[in-house]
Amino acid sequence: MFKINKTLACSFSAILLLNSCAKFSSNEYTSVDKPETVVLQEEIDAYPGLQAIKSANAVLKLGMALSSAGYIAQDVSYRIAERNFDELVLETEMRHGDVVMADGALDLTGVKKFLNVAKAAGKFVYGNVLTWHTAQNSTYLNGLITGASGITTVNFESDAVGKAYPMTGNSTAVVELDPKGGGSKVLHIGNAATPANQSFSKIDITLPAGIKLGNCSQVALDILAPGSGGLFGSGMRLGINNRALTVYGSPSSFGAADNVWLTGGKVILPISNLNLTAEEKELTTFTLVFGSGTGSEITIWIM
Repeated sequence: MFKINKTLACSFSAILLLNSCAKFSSNEYTSVDKPETVVLQEEIDAYPGLQAIKSANAVLKLGMALSSAGYIAQDVSYRIAERNFDELVLETEMRHGDVVMADGALDLTGVKKFLNVAKAAGKFVYGNVLTWHTAQNSTYLNGLITGASGITTVNFESDAVGKAYPMTGNSTAVVELDPKGGGSKVLHIGNAATPANQSFSKIDITLPAGIKLGNCSQVALDILAPGSGGLFGSGMRLGINNRALTVYGSPSSFGAADNVWLTGGKVILPISNLNLTAEEKELTTFTLVFGSGTGSEITIWIM
């Protein structure tokens, strides 16, 4: 038993000795291709920077859009900008919604940090657009126009039946009850004796506090017009004070039917068509002049 064990031990030692003396041949090494990503990056790195490419045209300026956070931290975007570009523009951080707070105050902390880094690097910064259809601080902007919104309503309910409003011509504009029996008081423009042909109603308007004529967008009317009394013809007219009247479509072009009320303010006359002067836009009191242009028997009711 003992001899067997000893023989085994010697054999094991011989095996160990044999293994420890083994040598590796250089022929055992294999060749491994570079990863494709490494090869592609080496090709990109071999290209000269954009500045070297455009050196023949010194007038040409190259710009890059980037975020401020990465550039301030001098990450890869900073290194790309340093090697290739003359001018920088922030992708988002200089837009209205990013720097204007809800109360109108400016928060330019990030922008200033970006500008300082760009200045130290000798880069010119191109500011973002002043206005844009997105990225606006709507809370702040809507707050600016709160006082210039809403509807100024003119109706005749507080007027006595028979009250007359002045006209530009020789016809009449008189407060009457709705001829269709609706119970409301309406303004009856024109009559059989003196048709309102090129004769227009005049109503004095005082706008609410904080609103100017320049803030107003349109005059909207409810209208009742007989087929032979103003439904067609040469169109509605609108003006202020003594200026020339502007021509719009006839009541029928807005959807009015013969001797049927068109309600809901669907006869819409945009004020922008008047081409107001800067002085007129500042008005808070003025005379509104309106009506239908022609018709041998022009008779319309305005609600």
